[in-house]
Amino acid sequence: FRPCQFFCWSSLAQMETIEDAFAFLGETETPPMPRRFIPRATSSSSTRSTNFIEFAQKHFQSSEFSYACKDLGAPLLRQPFSESDTQQALAVWSGILHFLGDVSTSQDTYQNNFLAAQFVVSAGLSRPPLRDEIYCQLCRQLNDNPSRASQARAWVLMALCASSFPPSASLLAPLQAFVTSGPPLYSEYILTRLKASAKGLRKRTIMACELAAALQRRPLMLTVDAFRTQITIAVTAQGSVAEAIEALFQTGQLQRDDGFVLCARIAGSNKLFSLGDGPGALLDLLFDIEHANGGRAEAMALVADPAWTLVVRKQYFAPWPHNPANDDIIFAQIVDGVARGEYSFVVAVSAASRGPQAHACKCTYTHTRTHSTRTCTPTHSIMYSGDLPCDAASAPALIAKLFYAEHGVAIDRLSAFLARFTVTQRQRALTDLESDVRMQYTEMLMHNVRNPRSVIVAEAPSRWPREFSRVFSGCVVVDGDHTRHRSVTVLLGSHALVVESEGERRQTVLRLPFTQMTDVGAIVHDKEDSAHFDITCVAHGKFKVSIATTAVDTERLQRYTDSIFKELVARSQWAVATCSYRTPASASMFLSVDKGDLVVFPVPWREADNGGWCTATCERTQKTGEISSVNLFVMPSLTRPDENVIQLFQQHCIDAD
Repeated sequence: FRPCQFFCWSSLAQMETIEDAFAFLGETETPPMPRRFIPRATSSSSTRSTNFIEFAQKHFQSSEFSYACKDLGAPLLRQPFSESDTQQALAVWSGILHFLGDVSTSQDTYQNNFLAAQFVVSAGLSRPPLRDEIYCQLCRQLNDNPSRASQARAWVLMALCASSFPPSASLLAPLQAFVTSGPPLYSEYILTRLKASAKGLRKRTIMACELAAALQRRPLMLTVDAFRTQITIAVTAQGSVAEAIEALFQTGQLQRDDGFVLCARIAGSNKLFSLGDGPGALLDLLFDIEHANGGRAEAMALVADPAWTLVVRKQYFAPWPHNPANDDIIFAQIVDGVARGEYSFVVAVSAASRGPQAHACKCTYTHTRTHSTRTCTPTHSIMYSGDLPCDAASAPALIAKLFYAEHGVAIDRLSAFLARFTVTQRQRALTDLESDVRMQYTEMLMHNVRNPRSVIVAEAPSRWPREFSRVFSGCVVVDGDHTRHRSVTVLLGSHALVVESEGERRQTVLRLPFTQMTDVGAIVHDKEDSAHFDITCVAHGKFKVSIATTAVDTERLQRYTDSIFKELVARSQWAVATCSYRTPASASMFLSVDKGDLVVFPVPWREADNGGWCTATCERTQKTGEISSVNLFVMPSLTRPDENVIQLFQQHCIDAD
């Protein structure tokens, strides 16, 4: 079994003829007659009450509780179904018969078993009243079923349903007892999935890779491309993207760090769809991408490989130092991005030194929003241009640096290395480019650059500030002067929140450095699908930020901004006194300060604050002592702020009530 790949449907079809179908289900002996899957009798009355037959006698409309190949005249359960749900329940029965192979080919309404399974699971997800009906239909087909192949398929479909939606509280105990009485290997497999589905519902139906896992009675294993290595992780139908990234960290092949996201690369193209790093359900997002890029057509053709490959990428550099253990992976991503044309050769001005209107980053990809279905959660699409930027002066220098970091002194590999890069008619011939790269490479050897990969990775946030930022399109920002900026893009970079105008000629409208923020407000819901939050800065006052598309995206932007602000405060060692205090002569251990004084902690704030008190040094008097935490305003900075920033915070504290 290979992760992320599924079998040809002959795996199911062959069960019609093989003699050891029960071995597939984990049974050692072939029963002499059809099995009646009823829980073993015990002396416990509570256990007897969970008997599925007793449940059927109480809740079924008819007295037929066993396997049948004929059409249903009405749903099994005696409950008030709507006309639409009734028709859907009968259609589900038809889908189950198809998947189990209990219907002749002439009666089929599905092109293959996978589509039948998708329909059954989709009905349970979209119509809650049908969930118990689906489980009961499966249990009926398993009771007294004379076909080994049909039983094997029924347990596979039961596992897929159990992974997707739970039964009602009244059916849960009888269903668990029924499953426990079934095949030994499948019982535990299905019970585990029932427990997981009770924690939350998925929104999309199953994918082919999930059926492959159910056929093998194994967790769903996905392989993630980390450029330098392949990492395999286990996921669940309810698992989020954040949980998948955490699983990557737990393997030890990717070290824990901020700013990593999962993407899906579409087979046969350069498209990368960002899945983010948040609470979105991973399999739901992958389903949307597969559906929008031919996945359904491929499933109908019964191909062996999925339409996508998972990729983990460094999307964002936090203001604090990143984990250098990941430098090799990030470097490989940069080489791949430059070769594809995602990262340009234009060297941008350092984010820390850019003025409020300056923006020198050339971008070679477009950031769009795609909706694969009407109810699909939007995903961000990074579409590579496929062309190298035509800056002739900077291209050879950057390629030479990348080659040296990749291959060192092995200059004989240069031609093969350059073959990875796309050169178009807009640029010089490949031979001319190679000549210039060799010249830059020779000059680099003379300087004896140490650890060039780490240097390139460290330069990435300033060289490509937009590409290594979290990007939010369709925003509305109201600045301190009450000027409303509509249809702008917000970039969360490593140093600031940047507001850009949208269009072909982007310009920086606002720049809010994290080190000048005094507060990131909570999310405020304006109406059903609209929200905003406030950001307060010492230099510009209060800003109102929202995203016109959905409140969900606004919540993500607020969560990211607030987490950066709070982490900078926790790591800071600088604060401003918010009120004056004079130490009594009898209490010399306390620190005397004037309102607006700059105080310094010996350790970061998260360690300095000890139950509302901390040890600090007043920079004006150079005295050290204990001071109350409530009398301090901690500045969000990793290093000593510039004097003008300190003065802004001092004035902010002096002006505050």
